[in-house]
Amino acid sequence: MIKAFVTLFFTIFSLTSYGAELFEIPLSKQLSESNAIIMGVYQDSYVKKLKNGKIVTNVTFKLEKSVGLGNRKQLSKNSFNFVYNGGQWQGINYPNENMPRFVKGRRYIVLLVKGEQEFYPFYDRLGVYTVIGREGEEEVVSQAFPANDTFGANSLSTFSLWVSTVFGESLEGLGSDKDIYKNKKSGRRIASINEEKSKNTAYKIPVYWLVIIFGLLGAAHLRKTKA
Repeated sequence: MIKAFVTLFFTIFSLTSYGAELFEIPLSKQLSESNAIIMGVYQDSYVKKLKNGKIVTNVTFKLEKSVGLGNRKQLSKNSFNFVYNGGQWQGINYPNENMPRFVKGRRYIVLLVKGEQEFYPFYDRLGVYTVIGREGEEEVVSQAFPANDTFGANSLSTFSLWVSTVFGESLEGLGSDKDIYKNKKSGRRIASINEEKSKNTAYKIPVYWLVIIFGLLGAAHLRKTKA
């Protein structure tokens, strides 16, 4: 009887999704509430159980660039790991309707938040962006909302400009002498950004507006840091 009850409990639990409804959060807010960002190539994944009992999928990336991870000299370029909720563990499925999807060998940018034990993507696939194209022509496409007018698709150079403005540092390759880890407080906010689409440019946000906006953002970020 007890065994049957336990089996029923885990069956019901396995049908409960980890995911919550995703919202089109502005890119400025996505970045400001992330602890770190990586760009790299997806290698592999496996399911594991954390000490707190959560079932997660462990993802391995070959790093190309990062910001917010601390001293990059101490990072392993070929095996950087983070996790997301969900996966199949010992025959039981723990679904997550918002889990990100990765294809082996493809390049991604992932916005990460620090959990109790591991890094997680920012709101699952909302924090995952696919890098498409060759060097010099790359486009960064949102996995969650590719049709969004402002952050759905942008050039890599434009996306990188957003990152450097919010973090105060750009995405850097491994081996940099800079230790740029910033322990951001939860709930921190930055100035709102006017993210209106421009019909006269190939990408969503004109560069000259970005320069003005980023200047204001940087000043607001510095004031909040000192506060």
